[in-house]
Amino acid sequence: MALVSKLNYSFRYCKRIFKNNLLLSNTLSTMGLLGIGDALSQYIEIRLTNKSSHNLTKDNHSVVQNYDFIRTIKVTSVGLLTGPFGHYWYVFLDKKYPLRNRKSIYCDNASQ
Repeated sequence: MALVSKLNYSFRYCKRIFKNNLLLSNTLSTMGLLGIGDALSQYIEIRLTNKSSHNLTKDNHSVVQNYDFIRTIKVTSVGLLTGPFGHYWYVFLDKKYPLRNRKSIYCDNASQ
């Protein structure tokens, strides 16, 4: 029960920080998604390479040995640039094209 309480507190703390600091949350989420995407693509690439070379063992050591951590760090670090860029781009778009009545827009799109 104590673990659930600590996880709940951590979740509420992170939610409060991310709600108050959108730039940080956008940057960290971009970095996380890029890192996960790179990790998945490397995993698939390694598995397909092993399958095509007829190395059909159930051993996952080849995945760990062939995994390029430096590549994942580089791809994740791209999120440091694209996260703030995306954040400020959408802030600009919100100011340039404000939505006056979002509810009517959602209802109009849902009825079509």
